[in-house]
Amino acid sequence: MNGSEKLGNDMLATPPERVHNLTQAELKEYGLGGVDPVEQQRRAIANEMREVEEVKRLGLDRQEYVRRKALGDRLCVYTIAGEPVTNDSDFLNCKERVLKTGHR
Repeated sequence: MNGSEKLGNDMLATPPERVHNLTQAELKEYGLGGVDPVEQQRRAIANEMREVEEVKRLGLDRQEYVRRKALGDRLCVYTIAGEPVTNDSDFLNCKERVLKTGHR
């Protein structure tokens, strides 16, 4: 799990009846303050694989896919009360249309 050896040792040294909730400082000290680097790498690889599949599905080269993806980011902007909405069907349909056609 890529955990800190110190954390493991401290956990084993703490009796079960002495439950201790870690402070923010302790979380940081043990390296628990963010996303695990191995998990970050796994996510990046998974995202890259999804994009490669998407490029194939659309029959595009990578450069055209990146261009269309950026165009969709500019054209397909939906907000509710000033906040961006990225799970709305109109937003998703717009992004897919731009990826397929290269325009809105």
